[in-house]
Amino acid sequence: MTTYPLFMNHRLPLAGNGFWAAISLRARVLLREESASEIYVYGVNPGGICGTGTNRDAAMAAFWKRFLSVMLDVAEEAKSFEEFKAEIESALNETNEEYEMLWNEAVQNVRDGKVNLTGVICQQADLGHSIKIEESSKPIPALNPSEEVVLAGPKRGAA
Repeated sequence: MTTYPLFMNHRLPLAGNGFWAAISLRARVLLREESASEIYVYGVNPGGICGTGTNRDAAMAAFWKRFLSVMLDVAEEAKSFEEFKAEIESALNETNEEYEMLWNEAVQNVRDGKVNLTGVICQQADLGHSIKIEESSKPIPALNPSEEVVLAGPKRGAA
């Protein structure tokens, strides 16, 4: 079983009740390969969300689909932008402490050279998760969805 500490970076616009939200987020996730065709993605931040698939891409897509579903439900129920923002920030800031310990171990394995994902950019693990939500009255192309998955590893200043 191999475990990878990843950041899932996403940017997307979401419509709510009377508002547009521009969201940029970096989620911390653990990708665990239980077998060649049994892959899980567990949320560290956001905790409580999991995706599964028969390959890495399918598992990551399942995770993102579940998290997006949470955000869409909140957008539908929130009565204001402020309520939406608070709920989404709370969801992303929720930490699964068990997976956080495993994530930290996996980061150390990357730093020690024991684990690598060929073709995946490696980013400083100490950046942590983040979210930025702004109300947008004038949608522009820069708000269009984007996605990037990176391996968490090197310390600041390390090559």
